[in-house]
Amino acid sequence: MIRFLSVLMLMIYSVSAFSQNSASEIKFELDNYDNDTLLIGYYYGDRTLVYDTLLAEKKGLFYLRSEEPIPHGMYIALYQPRNEYFQFMISEDQKFNLKGDYLTNDLKPKGDKDNELFYEYLHFIRARGAEKEALNAELEQLKAADKDETAILKKFEKLDKAVEDKQQSIIDGFPQYMTAKLLRSNLSEPIPEYDGTEEEISIKKYLFYKKHYFKFIDLADSSILRTPFLHDRVTYYEEKLTPQQPDSLIESIEYLLNAMKPSPPTFRFYLSHFLNKYAKSQIIGFDAVYVHLIDQYYARGETPWVSEDNLKKFIENADKLRPILIGEQAPPITFFKEDGTPQKLYDIDSKYTVMIFWAPTCGHCKKAMPSLIKFYEDFKPKGVEVLAICTKHRDQYQGCWDYIKDNELPFLNVGDQYHRSKFRDVYNVVATPRVFILDKDKKILLKRVPTERLGEIMEALIIDLEKEAMEAH
Repeated sequence: MIRFLSVLMLMIYSVSAFSQNSASEIKFELDNYDNDTLLIGYYYGDRTLVYDTLLAEKKGLFYLRSEEPIPHGMYIALYQPRNEYFQFMISEDQKFNLKGDYLTNDLKPKGDKDNELFYEYLHFIRARGAEKEALNAELEQLKAADKDETAILKKFEKLDKAVEDKQQSIIDGFPQYMTAKLLRSNLSEPIPEYDGTEEEISIKKYLFYKKHYFKFIDLADSSILRTPFLHDRVTYYEEKLTPQQPDSLIESIEYLLNAMKPSPPTFRFYLSHFLNKYAKSQIIGFDAVYVHLIDQYYARGETPWVSEDNLKKFIENADKLRPILIGEQAPPITFFKEDGTPQKLYDIDSKYTVMIFWAPTCGHCKKAMPSLIKFYEDFKPKGVEVLAICTKHRDQYQGCWDYIKDNELPFLNVGDQYHRSKFRDVYNVVATPRVFILDKDKKILLKRVPTERLGEIMEALIIDLEKEAMEAH
């Protein structure tokens, strides 16, 4: 009996000691909530992740405890099994209570200024929302009766001003709290008035807006990563405010990553996010962004979280892509005609060279050949040569020439029976058909061009290049 009591006292002491020594202890008292489980989640970039699963200590009573401080951010408590939720903040004070009724989801925090501010603001906004609904109903009646709306519109202005003042008082008075950061993220710098033509004014406004887009969001603050607003803002900046061409994207991504560097979790998340995004991108030329990220960060030892094997693969992949990026000189290479005569790429004298890697067993290639023949006939007079490289070799090599003869392919047809040129590695030919468009100096103008759109793309490219040449003179 004495031994049992000793063990029981030890257990009670252990629970008590944990409660006293834990850095974080958040108590949830939820009336009318019968389930014995409460999920705690958090925002992380574009994801919502589970932080912990709480089991009821008694009906409606849950504790979130941690021996280490919980990372600051906006968190979610998810009711089971209906997956309804409420949000709460975790910041400076990490020992507090949240008490409320599950049926009304009306919570009252105690012991934490951040959540007191957050829920006070929510209640304030709900009350103003009800006032606005009443004003809208009154406005509709005035419109229907064709009466003066001036007084009611002034009430709207007064209501909006009250909301703005409330937000600003929290932002100014409590800048260190998550509630203030959340409200501050919705602010924007007023755009000045500019002089000039309509186009000049539009450009100036765009440049000002982009420059000040993150003025009210501290990208170096790790807590911002754990909010629902950051990823949408980053994506809008990258995809909508940035011209969708590699150099501009690299510049914008560099700005974001440099601003995020003081926050290792944010820097790591978005560097990985951008790398994965541009590694998978099917947009022509966007592989330059991927190569830049590898060269600038991964190859320079700024990604200690990446294993040596994966790092090696990333760098090897970038090494394969770098020589064949748009704007680079096409790697010199020698192929062979049917009779074994060498054909060097740089010996082709044409204004443009369209290189297409194909195979007679490739369904897409065979489907593309009729349109490619027509393309050749249409664009040959415009200085376009088509260099068709059959990718089969060794015992399948003869199949290339059989197909060429049977289908009367009129291009400059070549191959490499023994793969001496290593063209698959040099031009990263992992699938066929694979198309490159080169200028007269064999600089890569475009690549991975879809064969079904080759004609329209080539036509637009020629027009653009001729226009640039005329403007240069």
